[in-house]
Amino acid sequence: MLCRITVWTPVTDKDVAASTSLVRHLDSQTSAVSEWELVLATPGGGHVAALERMAARRPNVRVLVDDVDRAGAEGEWVLDLAADDRLEPTALSRLAALTSDAATEDVLVVRPERAGPDGTATPLVLTRRGGSGARRARGVEDERGAEVVVPVPLRGRRGPWAPDPAKVVPDVTARARWVDGMLELDGRAPLHAGGAARAELVLVGRHHHTVRSVPVDAFTVSGDDEDTEPGLEWSARIGVTPDDVDDELEVWLQVEPTDTDDEEGEGAPASHRSPLVGRVGAPAGLATEAPAVVDGRLVCARADQDALVIDVGATGRSLLGPLDPRQTSVVEDATGSLLTIRLPQLARHGHARVVRGALLLDGHTLPARLVVDDDPRVECRLAGLPGSAVLECSFGRGPAAATGCAVLVSRTGEFTVVAMRASDLSAVADDEGPGTRPRASGPVAALRRHLPHGVDPVVSKLSKVPAFRVAYRRVTGLR
Repeated sequence: MLCRITVWTPVTDKDVAASTSLVRHLDSQTSAVSEWELVLATPGGGHVAALERMAARRPNVRVLVDDVDRAGAEGEWVLDLAADDRLEPTALSRLAALTSDAATEDVLVVRPERAGPDGTATPLVLTRRGGSGARRARGVEDERGAEVVVPVPLRGRRGPWAPDPAKVVPDVTARARWVDGMLELDGRAPLHAGGAARAELVLVGRHHHTVRSVPVDAFTVSGDDEDTEPGLEWSARIGVTPDDVDDELEVWLQVEPTDTDDEEGEGAPASHRSPLVGRVGAPAGLATEAPAVVDGRLVCARADQDALVIDVGATGRSLLGPLDPRQTSVVEDATGSLLTIRLPQLARHGHARVVRGALLLDGHTLPARLVVDDDPRVECRLAGLPGSAVLECSFGRGPAAATGCAVLVSRTGEFTVVAMRASDLSAVADDEGPGTRPRASGPVAALRRHLPHGVDPVVSKLSKVPAFRVAYRRVTGLR
């Protein structure tokens, strides 16, 4: 069956690593594999076997040797793509739709309406296989072609995004909340120019250096009177799709100005000016914590290092951070002490499910589960000796997060969750500092922490016996 598009990529010995990355990158395309193919065209060499092993695991990837005329392409259209090029996840699907509308043209030039976040606007060129466009791709002039302008670039970014430091706008802030499975941002940016022709958000991955642009739905420029500071009020909605790579995405606002206070640039066309860019942070004094479970995926918007970060997959930190002790309760029964932490701040979208994780008491792990239903909550069986322990959460791939709470265990074995004082928090930050509570150590203490939950009430009763307590403290180093 004839596929719609053949992606043709030349590969040499120097391009093997880049072409391998390209193959994995194209795996995220939303278009069905029956609609397109990737041809790795190589003159031959020792790298062919490695390419063929990679292609054997994908039904739409082939390796061709010494095919300089593209005779082996099976697609109706051919898209030349370098090994270090990248495409947006929906690019091939949108290109296939555009080629369906091309009647007699042999060349289709797809050009973005505006430049991407890096300032480039390189078009994608498709040539009809066997047509005059194929001759044009080899350097033969042909006038039969069409140009299509798309709203956003279909090319992806090859490397990290780095805005011009001279054009960075400070003090851009936004509030985040979840609405119907979408993260809604309402923000403000100081804009000392006359206005904005266009605004968009740029999501920059901290680990994979991916870059994604999101249009700003609405924006207005305020501050026309003498009493109000000029500023840009904006809002945008960000969706999380299965194609998004797990990463910490920093949020940046990019604005194309319509006017400038710079006398040298006054009167210049807006399209020729560099965009203004500002990293988005949380408003001063506002703790931004917007956790969500979207189709079973852990996602959190939080303030981190003066930036608003959308953590897809909870890779940079546990999904849950600061907790309200007033939302906690502990129920005693025959099997032990069940801690329940209700999470009214947790948004959910998709089918209800349970996410496995852990709570940490002074660094010691207790299995826990996040129940995602109409009453989202964390449930965990507690165990511990009388005293106080710092409470942390661990849900997701990232490190455990401080909750700002501690668990108190009374002499009678009752558990209570309380908010930690500022002095307690500073002591936690420095384990060796004064005021740090000594921890039980040694094999006996380790055994105590790993006892089954059903045994814990028995140990709690034994802990009330003075002789037992003295012996335990002696062997664990607490005395």
